Amino acid sequence: MSTDSLAIWLEGEPVARVERNSQGRLSFTYLDSIFDRFNPGAPVVSLSLPLVRKSYPNALTKYFLDNLLPEEPARSTLAARFRLDPSDTFGLLSELGKECAGALVIQHLDDQSPLVGADPSLATPVDEKTVATHLQALPQSPLGVGNGVRISLAGAQNKLLLTRLEDGRWALPTGGVPSTHILKPPITDQRFPFSVDNEYFCMRLASNTGLAVAEVERLEFDDIPVLAIKRFDRRAEDGRLIRIHQEDACQAIGIPVTHKYEANGGPSLKQIARILSEYGTHDDLISLLELVTFNVAIGNCDAHGKNFTLVHLPEGIRLAPGYDLMSTLCYAQHDKQMGMFIDGIQTVDRVRPERIIKEATGWGIRQHNAEETVYTLLERLPESVAATINDLGTPSEALIRTIDSQIGLLT
Repeated sequence: MSTDSLAIWLEGEPVARVERNSQGRLSFTYLDSIFDRFNPGAPVVSLSLPLVRKSYPNALTKYFLDNLLPEEPARSTLAARFRLDPSDTFGLLSELGKECAGALVIQHLDDQSPLVGADPSLATPVDEKTVATHLQALPQSPLGVGNGVRISLAGAQNKLLLTRLEDGRWALPTGGVPSTHILKPPITDQRFPFSVDNEYFCMRLASNTGLAVAEVERLEFDDIPVLAIKRFDRRAEDGRLIRIHQEDACQAIGIPVTHKYEANGGPSLKQIARILSEYGTHDDLISLLELVTFNVAIGNCDAHGKNFTLVHLPEGIRLAPGYDLMSTLCYAQHDKQMGMFIDGIQTVDRVRPERIIKEATGWGIRQHNAEETVYTLLERLPESVAATINDLGTPSEALIRTIDSQIGLLT
């Protein structure tokens, strides 16, 4: 039976291979060369793919790899560009896998070894008008793929991936250079206006309240507003860009991207907390509790399994900074059902502090610690809202009313 193979590289070393047989089924196998470097069962690539000598079957392999690719309709658009079937995970990653989320590089076995640290000067500088052109072309060229750019990132919303150079200029991530920023233009669905300002306000509000969140800026390119998010899975070191390994909760638990919502069989908060209890620290659990409380307070019903990420660091696995924080409840047509349930409660308007605290104690947080975390955050929020409005203005009366209403229900 003939097979095709792709190599998975991590921090400059090949660690695994993905094979596709003649029937199109995939398998994932760790390379023999790494077994003397890691303990058996170590989550080298993923918590859902611990280090063993056997091959992982098609389902688990596809679940992990599919979660590296964009969702529809971008996936089908990219597949058409490369004359592939949208279901061809192997084919898409053979085209796009050299720049994925985290530190993984996926490429053909005979491709040149990827650099651990890339020289930003190999990226292609672009002016603001060119950035605007790429933003306008996102429906036809998701993520900015084309013109030498081969890149993949999960998610359903249009986004452009760029590299910011030391002098502040933007560049296309070419020449093996990682992207450093994610640029999100407005959601095109007219039912969800002011999405850029909504997310910008909520992210800044979270930061002003003391939460660890990704760094964001609101920028404009030829009058196109964008939210520019600094990637936390990239860092600069000695003039080079380094990738940091990460995976989202769907990948870590071994769940397909189609099941990212708990209502569809997706990850639960308790499952994420269990991982943090085993591999992380108590502070990670507290950070998770703060994010959960904040999401309820702003009315964010879209906090699903792909909006919580785990960062693989030498000292352990840590909860990533918060991202994709925005109020969905301020849009009248949006469902009130939450992406992840809280102590069995499914709709955001029915959550009360006591239920958040009960959820947290189920993770192993002591009652008094959970109470202190939740109530302290809720006490800080009104002042933080006022400070954020003072800094940014009011992006939408509906947004502020929603946040005020949610805080009122929780205090």
